Amino acid sequence: MITIQTPRYYIGCLILIFSLLPINAMAARDVLFCEENSVLLSCVDECQPSGTIGSTNQSSAFSTPADCGDQGYDEGNRTASEKNKNQIWTFLKGKGLSDEVAAGIMGNMDKETGGTFLPDAVNSIGCSGVVQWCFERNNAMRAKALAEGKDWNCLSFQLDYMWYELTETAESAVMEPLKGAGTASEAAIIFEDKYERSNKATGEHLDRDRRAEEIYTAFTGKTPAAISASSQDACAGVRTGASSAVSEMNGFNYAFPVQLAQNEVSNGYTWPCPGKCHHDGSDAFDLFRTIMGDSSVGVAVVAITDGEIKRFNNSYAGVDGCQAFQLVGKDGYWYWYGHVQAASINEGASVTAGQVIAEIGRRACTGNGSLPHLHIDRGIKGTFGGNVGTRDPGFTDVMNVLWQRLGGTASDINL
Repeated sequence: MITIQTPRYYIGCLILIFSLLPINAMAARDVLFCEENSVLLSCVDECQPSGTIGSTNQSSAFSTPADCGDQGYDEGNRTASEKNKNQIWTFLKGKGLSDEVAAGIMGNMDKETGGTFLPDAVNSIGCSGVVQWCFERNNAMRAKALAEGKDWNCLSFQLDYMWYELTETAESAVMEPLKGAGTASEAAIIFEDKYERSNKATGEHLDRDRRAEEIYTAFTGKTPAAISASSQDACAGVRTGASSAVSEMNGFNYAFPVQLAQNEVSNGYTWPCPGKCHHDGSDAFDLFRTIMGDSSVGVAVVAITDGEIKRFNNSYAGVDGCQAFQLVGKDGYWYWYGHVQAASINEGASVTAGQVIAEIGRRACTGNGSLPHLHIDRGIKGTFGGNVGTRDPGFTDVMNVLWQRLGGTASDINL
């Protein structure tokens, strides 16, 4: 969730203190200290006595029933709680959510709690719980706990409160798109964007999809689907497993390396590429859907020419499931593919021009969180692709011809 402190949080804190608690229930020192240090401290956590709303230690006021889950975040117990994960999964499935959606929500909880799933997790500015409620939403969550005589640290309360938000408040807007998610990673992205609304400027939104996929596999024993039917429909022109139009140049077969129409594929500059259309000034291409954001995730990646897969790597920048590889073409060039996922080929596989071999990966697959895209280049004949110093200057001409041979709209692509 967003972790930038704003004046309205301080105001909300004061309103909460004076509206919910009798003034004699707290020392004047606490009020004064809170007022003078609101920028430095989380008012909800530091300015109220133990046992009241906002306290991270409520043992004196509340019992701890068995369904409160494992705790101990404040004591440095930062290992993942399997007990809590099982409780959360059971709760979400009991609400009728699909495996994919349940895993997507839990992928966000995994990131929000630093992988612990501990309900008493509180960050440096007071965002609290398994989804890290912040600011006014934090106040509202704790106020409801107090009104019901419950401990906000309790996992069962937090799950009930989250469901209350998802079904009875404005946060319910996430439910329709969330239930339409066909994969765990898709559900994780939707839940982050519409419910968590984390600070994208600092990269807090990243890596939730990967965590969701791991949770999906752990609880179902199944490998996450690469892309759902609904995702294919949303990404016009993508038909995983199909082939793209193939054309001949200099006696060899070639196909444009992503399955998009001419009017919806971008190289970040202009078409035809007038010279160097890669951000580092070399003869390489970053290809993505002209609609920005994460819309390129799942777009089919195809073999640019006939050849064999070499140097296949299933991990990029330390992220498993993000692939990079060389396509050694029959034309004698080595083409480097990067930032992809869901590869349908592996080391030594023979491919033909236009064959779908992977998808454009999620942001984590770029290594630095940049927009999802396919990076492709080729080395001077006889050298590996992927090396900035030996990229073939003739590759730009080939890509321009392949782009010019694309045509129509996405629905007109020869699949």
